[in-house]
Amino acid sequence: MDIVVNADTFTSLGSVLPAGDVVVEKAITIEMAHRLQYHEGKCRNIHGHSWSIKIAVSGKPTEDIHSPKDGMVADFYILKRALTCIEELFDHSITLASSDPLADVLYQQGGFVVAQQTQWWGTTLVNDFGRINLIPPTPTSENLVRLWGQMLAHNLPGLEIAYVSVKETASSEATWIPNK
Repeated sequence: MDIVVNADTFTSLGSVLPAGDVVVEKAITIEMAHRLQYHEGKCRNIHGHSWSIKIAVSGKPTEDIHSPKDGMVADFYILKRALTCIEELFDHSITLASSDPLADVLYQQGGFVVAQQTQWWGTTLVNDFGRINLIPPTPTSENLVRLWGQMLAHNLPGLEIAYVSVKETASSEATWIPNK
């Protein structure tokens, strides 16, 4: 028996596949320290985590056999590029609340200079020893996932973000679901 596969075979495949949205996920891991200045336990001290950041977008896959995006909700490469923006700013850094007194001490006595400042997420300070990110809220997982979710939404116009999740440990995770 000969099986003939041609463009018509794939064109009709869309009618065979079930209807509904598809969720596509991409994740990265960064190493970042933070502290929760008013925490009642050990988290008030500077400590670090291997943070896993995952973005999920949803939608209907493109159905155009002549398009390079045929069969895709989102190109994994585009998702990776958006996550890279977070990685470049936060990987191997310390993140503090901008109101944290430690930020002032480090800035004044550590020879840090302002490398980047934005109204919507915060300030990056750098010196020969490293990078400090100062963000308006306390850098809890809940606040970081919302901040990073906003950064990803800004870098992925036209895609519907289903959720963004952040794991600071294997058993501690926060998820942001954007309002629609």
